[in-house]
Parts: sequence; C-alpha cells; structure tokens
Amino acid sequence: MHNEARPVFEALRTRWAEIRLDELDESQIEDSWIKPVFDQLGLHYRVQVKIHYRDVGFRKPDYGLTRTAEQARAITNQIYTPEDLRNLGLVAVADAKKWGISFDQAAPGQRNPSQQIDEYLRYSELPWGILTDGQYWRLYERDTSKNNVYYAVDLKAILESGDSDAFIYFYAFFRQQAFTEGWLEQVKRGSEEYAQGISDQLEEQVYDALEFIAQGFLEYRNNRLEPHPKRCKPFTIKA
Repeated sequence: MHNEARPVFEALRTRWAEIRLDELDESQIEDSWIKPVFDQLGLHYRVQVKIHYRDVGFRKPDYGLTRTAEQARAITNQIYTPEDLRNLGLVAVADAKKWGISFDQAAPGQRNPSQQIDEYLRYSELPWGILTDGQYWRLYERDTSKNNVYYAVDLKAILESGDSDAFIYFYAFFRQQAFTEGWLEQVKRGSEEYAQGISDQLEEQVYDALEFIAQGFLEYRNNRLEPHPKRCKPFTIKA
C-alpha cells in the first residue's frame, strides 16, 4: 500500500501548498480541494444525490460514492429509494462543509453536520459516510453514527508534516478500494472482535476485584464477620 499511497501523498501536498481553504467558501472548497482529493483517492462520485425521505420529500448529501464511474454517471435528478441506491452501486455518501465549521454544533433550529451525516446514512441505508471540511475527515458507519462514533484524520497536519507514513492512515480508510473490496468491513469485524475480547477480559477482572473486596471485608477483624461454611470459599488472586 505504501507504493500506491506515495504518489497520492505527493500530489495532495503539492495542491495543498497552492490553496488557502480559509479564504474559500463551501462551494469553492469542493471544487478546489474536496473533488481533487476524491479523484486522487480513485473515488467515483455523483453530486447532489436525492434520497427518499419519509413519505414526501428528499435529503440531498453533497456526494454519492459508487463502485464504478459508469454507475456514477447513471445517477439522475430523480429521488432514489435505498433499494434504488443499492442497484445503482452506491457504497457511501459524503458531505462537505466550509473550512473550520464545527461538526458537532449547530445554529438554533438547525441540525449539526454530524447529525446530517447520520440522517443521510439512515435514510439511504448505505453503510458508510464521509464528513469533511477539507482539513478534518471523518468516516462514519451507519450502525454507530447515531452515537457520533467515527474514525477521524487531520489531513492538513499530515500533509504539512511531510509524514508519508502517517498518510497511510488516511489513504487506507478513504480510498476507493476500502469501500468496494471489503476492507472497511474487515476492519469493522476485527474492531468488534477486539472490543468483545477486551470486554470479556474486563468483566472477568471486575468479578475478581469484587471477590477480592468481599474477602477483604470478611477478613478485616474490626468488621467482626464470620464466614458462612456453605457460602464462602477460599479466595486466591489470579495471576
């Protein structure tokens, strides 16, 4: 993957040095930076994809990511149901914001960006969503997006540091193959299995700790407690 990522890293560093996101509005950021990043990552996309919303109306994320360029070109102005989107080969939605905007705060009466991406995922029933202001890139997964759980990368910091090794953490998760070749699903399964293993281990340690505390209460002579011969057993601390 290093060999694949290196030319992408160099191309994005060069382009980053030529622009100032803080001087651009949202539309300009998309044209000058977001779309070029998508292109370097090999992503196929269509802008302003309309997703069926409840009984009437629609929601419209900035981008719909597809498996192939042909599928992206086939998307029209119609309002699509989740089944339509799957048949069209969509694998993710993406939303771009003005540089520096808070993803987790909103103006009164409005949804914040993280709530928007969660809504797009729920109504599209697609598995993955990208939220970015050009600097920060968040990857959301539909089952956990409602809790604002995401994988995040500060692309600005990576490019300006010149650290191509750190860039791998961005490239691996946001490139086209991550969405189309099962890589993200594999990472998700591995993460869930690891988390379950940690949970089981912590649960066992908690039981051990409770038993140790109870034994301490029992043996502390000022408590004047006597062990019940049928309910108490000798206690040893596990290594």
